[in-house]
Amino acid sequence: MGAESWAPVRSLLESSFDVIVMEPRGAGRSDKPDTAYTGQLMAADVAAVLDDLGLDSVHLAGISMGGMIAQQYVVRCPSRVRSLALITTYASCDEWSRRVFDARIELIRRLGLADQFMVSVLFLTGPALARRRPDLLNWLERRYVSNPPDPVGFLRQIEFCRSHDLAAELAGLDVPTTVISAADDLLTTAAQGRELAGLIPAACYVEVPDATHLLAAEHPERLARLLSDLASR
Repeated sequence: MGAESWAPVRSLLESSFDVIVMEPRGAGRSDKPDTAYTGQLMAADVAAVLDDLGLDSVHLAGISMGGMIAQQYVVRCPSRVRSLALITTYASCDEWSRRVFDARIELIRRLGLADQFMVSVLFLTGPALARRRPDLLNWLERRYVSNPPDPVGFLRQIEFCRSHDLAAELAGLDVPTTVISAADDLLTTAAQGRELAGLIPAACYVEVPDATHLLAAEHPERLARLLSDLASR
Protein backbone atom coordinates (compact mmCIF):
# COMPACT_ATOMS: atom_id res chain seq x y z
CA MET A 1 0.00 0.00 0.00
CA GLY A 2 2.74 2.49 0.86
CA ALA A 3 1.77 6.16 1.07
CA GLU A 4 -1.53 5.37 -0.67
CA SER A 5 -2.86 4.08 2.66
CA TRP A 6 -2.84 7.63 4.02
CA ALA A 7 -4.07 9.50 0.94
CA PRO A 8 -7.73 10.02 1.98
CA VAL A 9 -6.76 11.25 5.46
CA ARG A 10 -3.75 13.25 4.34
CA SER A 11 -5.83 15.39 1.99
CA LEU A 12 -8.07 16.38 4.90
CA LEU A 13 -5.20 17.29 7.25
CA GLU A 14 -2.99 19.27 4.90
CA SER A 15 -4.97 22.49 5.31
CA SER A 16 -4.00 22.61 9.01
CA PHE A 17 -0.77 20.61 9.30
CA ASP A 18 2.44 19.82 7.49
CA VAL A 19 1.88 16.13 6.73
CA ILE A 20 4.74 13.71 6.09
CA VAL A 21 3.98 10.15 5.01
CA MET A 22 6.79 7.65 5.33
CA GLU A 23 6.95 4.45 3.33
CA PRO A 24 8.76 1.96 5.60
CA ARG A 25 11.31 -0.47 4.31
CA GLY A 26 9.65 -3.25 2.38
CA ALA A 27 6.80 -0.99 1.13
CA GLY A 28 6.16 1.47 -1.66
CA ARG A 29 9.26 3.09 -3.10
CA SER A 30 11.53 2.31 -0.14
CA ASP A 31 14.23 -0.32 -0.30
CA LYS A 32 13.24 -3.92 0.32
CA PRO A 33 16.36 -5.63 1.67
CA ASP A 34 16.32 -9.32 2.56
CA THR A 35 17.41 -8.79 6.16
CA ALA A 36 15.53 -8.98 9.45
CA TYR A 37 13.32 -5.91 9.98
CA THR A 38 13.92 -5.48 13.69
CA GLY A 39 12.21 -2.95 15.93
CA GLN A 40 15.51 -1.13 16.40
CA LEU A 41 16.02 -0.90 12.64
CA MET A 42 12.48 0.31 11.97
CA ALA A 43 12.82 2.99 14.67
CA ALA A 44 16.16 4.08 13.22
CA ASP A 45 14.51 4.49 9.82
CA VAL A 46 11.96 6.91 11.30
CA ALA A 47 14.72 8.85 13.06
CA ALA A 48 16.70 9.06 9.81
CA VAL A 49 13.73 10.50 7.92
CA LEU A 50 13.03 13.12 10.60
CA ASP A 51 16.72 14.00 10.89
CA ASP A 52 16.94 14.46 7.13
CA LEU A 53 13.93 16.81 7.28
CA GLY A 54 15.41 18.71 10.23
CA LEU A 55 12.47 17.93 12.52
CA ASP A 56 13.12 17.66 16.24
CA SER A 57 9.60 16.49 17.16
CA VAL A 58 6.37 15.50 15.44
CA HIS A 59 2.84 14.28 16.01
CA LEU A 60 3.30 10.61 15.13
CA ALA A 61 0.58 8.34 13.76
CA GLY A 62 0.76 4.80 12.45
CA ILE A 63 -1.73 2.37 10.94
CA SER A 64 -1.38 -1.39 11.45
CA MET A 65 2.33 -2.20 10.96
CA GLY A 66 2.93 1.55 10.99
CA GLY A 67 1.46 1.63 14.48
CA MET A 68 3.98 -1.00 15.55
CA ILE A 69 6.81 1.04 14.03
CA ALA A 70 5.50 4.12 15.84
CA GLN A 71 5.65 2.20 19.14
CA GLN A 72 9.20 1.08 18.42
CA TYR A 73 10.18 4.69 17.78
CA VAL A 74 8.42 6.32 20.71
CA VAL A 75 9.87 3.97 23.34
CA ARG A 76 13.34 4.88 22.06
CA CYS A 77 12.79 8.59 21.33
CA PRO A 78 9.88 9.77 23.50
CA SER A 79 11.10 13.37 23.64
CA ARG A 80 10.74 13.64 19.86
CA VAL A 81 7.03 12.69 19.86
CA ARG A 82 4.50 15.42 20.72
CA SER A 83 1.52 13.10 20.47
CA LEU A 84 0.99 9.50 19.40
CA ALA A 85 -1.89 7.93 17.47
CA LEU A 86 -1.88 4.13 17.22
CA ILE A 87 -4.47 2.96 14.70
CA THR A 88 -5.70 -0.62 14.12
CA THR A 89 -2.58 -2.08 15.70
CA TYR A 90 -1.42 -4.00 18.77
CA ALA A 91 1.26 -4.11 21.48
CA SER A 92 2.09 -7.76 20.90
CA CYS A 93 1.07 -10.53 18.54
CA ASP A 94 -1.57 -12.72 20.18
CA GLU A 95 -2.52 -16.29 19.28
CA TRP A 96 -5.10 -15.20 16.68
CA SER A 97 -2.73 -12.86 14.84
CA ARG A 98 0.09 -15.38 15.01
CA ARG A 99 -2.06 -18.05 13.35
CA VAL A 100 -3.19 -15.61 10.64
CA PHE A 101 0.40 -14.60 9.89
CA ASP A 102 1.59 -18.20 9.86
CA ALA A 103 -1.15 -19.11 7.39
CA ARG A 104 -0.27 -16.17 5.14
CA ILE A 105 3.44 -17.04 5.16
CA GLU A 106 2.63 -20.65 4.24
CA LEU A 107 0.31 -19.54 1.44
CA ILE A 108 2.98 -17.25 -0.03
CA ARG A 109 5.58 -20.01 0.06
CA ARG A 110 3.29 -22.64 -1.45
CA LEU A 111 1.10 -20.66 -3.85
CA GLY A 112 2.63 -17.20 -4.24
CA LEU A 113 1.57 -13.65 -3.41
CA ALA A 114 -1.44 -13.48 -5.72
CA ASP A 115 -3.21 -16.46 -4.15
CA GLN A 116 -2.28 -15.25 -0.67
CA PHE A 117 -3.87 -11.91 -1.50
CA MET A 118 -7.18 -13.60 -2.33
CA VAL A 119 -7.31 -14.89 1.27
CA SER A 120 -5.76 -11.95 3.12
CA VAL A 121 -8.15 -9.46 1.52
CA LEU A 122 -10.96 -11.25 3.38
CA PHE A 123 -9.29 -10.40 6.70
CA LEU A 124 -8.70 -6.81 5.61
CA THR A 125 -12.37 -6.33 4.79
CA GLY A 126 -14.83 -8.88 6.17
CA PRO A 127 -18.44 -9.70 5.23
CA ALA A 128 -19.97 -6.46 6.50
CA LEU A 129 -17.68 -4.29 4.39
CA ALA A 130 -18.24 -6.48 1.34
CA ARG A 131 -21.94 -5.58 1.61
CA ARG A 132 -21.41 -1.98 2.67
CA ARG A 133 -18.55 -0.88 0.42
CA PRO A 134 -17.79 -3.32 -2.42
CA ASP A 135 -15.99 -0.43 -4.11
CA LEU A 136 -13.23 -0.70 -1.49
CA LEU A 137 -12.65 -4.34 -2.39
CA ASN A 138 -12.34 -3.33 -6.02
CA TRP A 139 -9.95 -0.53 -4.99
CA LEU A 140 -7.77 -3.02 -3.12
CA GLU A 141 -7.67 -5.34 -6.09
CA ARG A 142 -6.69 -2.51 -8.42
CA ARG A 143 -3.94 -1.45 -6.02
CA TYR A 144 -2.58 -4.98 -5.96
CA VAL A 145 -2.58 -5.33 -9.74
CA SER A 146 -1.00 -1.90 -10.33
CA ASN A 147 1.51 -2.12 -7.47
CA PRO A 148 2.07 -5.73 -6.34
CA PRO A 149 4.15 -6.07 -3.18
CA ASP A 150 7.74 -7.24 -3.33
CA PRO A 151 7.79 -10.87 -2.10
CA VAL A 152 10.97 -10.44 -0.05
CA GLY A 153 9.93 -7.17 1.57
CA PHE A 154 6.41 -8.41 2.23
CA LEU A 155 7.59 -11.55 4.01
CA ARG A 156 10.06 -9.52 6.08
CA GLN A 157 7.25 -7.16 7.09
CA ILE A 158 5.07 -10.09 8.18
CA GLU A 159 7.96 -11.42 10.25
CA PHE A 160 8.32 -8.00 11.90
CA CYS A 161 4.61 -7.84 12.74
CA ARG A 162 4.66 -11.39 14.05
CA SER A 163 7.61 -10.73 16.38
CA HIS A 164 6.52 -7.25 17.55
CA ASP A 165 6.11 -7.21 21.34
CA LEU A 166 6.41 -4.04 23.42
CA ALA A 167 3.82 -4.96 26.07
CA ALA A 168 6.44 -4.73 28.81
CA GLU A 169 7.88 -1.39 27.64
CA LEU A 170 4.82 0.80 27.14
CA ALA A 171 3.99 1.28 30.82
CA GLY A 172 6.63 3.99 31.20
CA LEU A 173 5.41 6.02 28.24
CA ASP A 174 4.55 9.66 29.02
CA VAL A 175 3.29 10.92 25.65
CA PRO A 176 -0.31 12.02 24.89
CA THR A 177 -1.68 8.93 23.15
CA THR A 178 -4.88 7.89 21.41
CA VAL A 179 -5.45 4.26 20.42
CA ILE A 180 -8.00 3.88 17.64
CA SER A 181 -9.57 0.53 16.76
CA ALA A 182 -12.18 -0.57 14.24
CA ALA A 183 -15.07 -2.54 15.70
CA ASP A 184 -15.18 -5.02 12.78
CA ASP A 185 -11.42 -5.42 12.32
CA LEU A 186 -10.57 -9.10 11.78
CA LEU A 187 -6.82 -8.59 11.45
CA THR A 188 -5.91 -6.38 14.42
CA THR A 189 -8.95 -6.77 16.61
CA ALA A 190 -10.61 -4.22 18.87
CA ALA A 191 -9.70 -6.47 21.81
CA GLN A 192 -6.04 -5.98 20.93
CA GLY A 193 -6.60 -2.23 20.70
CA ARG A 194 -8.20 -2.11 24.15
CA GLU A 195 -5.28 -4.12 25.51
CA LEU A 196 -2.80 -1.70 23.91
CA ALA A 197 -4.56 1.34 25.37
CA GLY A 198 -4.59 -0.28 28.80
CA LEU A 199 -0.80 -0.63 28.72
CA ILE A 200 -0.14 3.08 28.11
CA PRO A 201 -0.72 5.44 31.07
CA ALA A 202 -3.64 7.82 30.45
CA ALA A 203 -4.08 6.69 26.85
CA CYS A 204 -7.43 7.52 25.26
CA TYR A 205 -9.20 4.64 23.51
CA VAL A 206 -11.59 5.14 20.59
CA GLU A 207 -13.46 2.32 18.86
CA VAL A 208 -15.04 3.23 15.54
CA PRO A 209 -18.25 1.30 14.77
CA ASP A 210 -19.00 -0.13 11.32
CA ALA A 211 -15.31 -0.05 10.46
CA THR A 212 -12.69 -2.63 9.46
CA HIS A 213 -8.91 -2.74 9.06
CA LEU A 214 -9.42 -0.33 6.15
CA LEU A 215 -10.47 2.38 8.60
CA ALA A 216 -8.55 5.15 6.83
CA ALA A 217 -10.30 4.42 3.54
CA GLU A 218 -13.75 3.83 5.08
CA HIS A 219 -13.88 6.77 7.49
CA PRO A 220 -11.20 9.31 6.51
CA GLU A 221 -13.15 12.25 7.96
CA ARG A 222 -13.53 10.57 11.35
CA LEU A 223 -9.88 9.58 11.49
CA ALA A 224 -8.66 13.02 10.38
CA ARG A 225 -10.79 14.65 13.08
CA LEU A 226 -9.40 12.35 15.78
CA LEU A 227 -5.82 13.06 14.71
CA SER A 228 -6.45 16.79 14.51
CA ASP A 229 -8.01 16.86 17.98
CA LEU A 230 -5.08 14.92 19.45
CA ALA A 231 -2.48 17.18 17.86
CA SER A 232 -4.36 20.32 18.88
CA ARG A 233 -4.38 19.24 22.51
